[in-house]
Amino acid sequence: MTSARNLLRSIVTFRNHQTSYRVHALGYFLLILLIYSNALGQNPFTNKPLKVYLNNEKTHYVGFRLWSQVWARYNENNPGTTVRGELTDQTLDISMRRLRIAFFGQLTDRLYFYTQIGRNNFNYLSTGGRAVHILDAYGEYKIANQLRVGVGKSGWNGLSRYAAPATSSPLGYDIQLTEIPTVNISDDLLRLFSIFAKGQINKLDYRLVVATPFAVARNEPVEGITGFASNRPRIQLSGYFKWQFWEKESNKSAYS
Repeated sequence: MTSARNLLRSIVTFRNHQTSYRVHALGYFLLILLIYSNALGQNPFTNKPLKVYLNNEKTHYVGFRLWSQVWARYNENNPGTTVRGELTDQTLDISMRRLRIAFFGQLTDRLYFYTQIGRNNFNYLSTGGRAVHILDAYGEYKIANQLRVGVGKSGWNGLSRYAAPATSSPLGYDIQLTEIPTVNISDDLLRLFSIFAKGQINKLDYRLVVATPFAVARNEPVEGITGFASNRPRIQLSGYFKWQFWEKESNKSAYS
């Protein structure tokens, strides 16, 4: 907390007297967020889903989880900046970076389902209505301890570890966007309609996916600018394999 206070003092002394009151307000707001985040990090119940167990052994259940990322931003704009055609020298806004509502369940020893609705980037300039979208809706069946197969719309895909990054536990400010170059171009927020197989064999964790990508929106070619071809979608094959030298990670969820 000492480093946070020093950072806020530096911010305040950097600003001129005309805007110092704004910076004071922003500094106190950031300090409150830091304290709140620290309290959440020490809470043993943080980020655990609510579950209703269906048997005495607690191996069958249905669960619910909700999380959101809310951002606040203050910006001193460049000269000539406009918002909806009006000159604006400063902006202050609050936006919802992500909203997720998940419902899932282990119905039998072999049958599991997962559904999730949500939305990204919702702020005062958002278009396209205020509805949330169906992000995930799939079921999976356990054939053996080393093999599970599933079908539906999901984030199970390859080619790298963060091809389907978890949005509820990023270590940085945001997820690594360089790992998802086709997001919202040939997929729906990383998700595809697919059939997948996954499992763990000793220390080997694997996933194999056969998917149907979304059709790329048609755009007129522009000379000197590369883009995605709007051809007929083809079957997409992908996979991801990792060798776990020490502890084993759970592969219950597609998101790392």
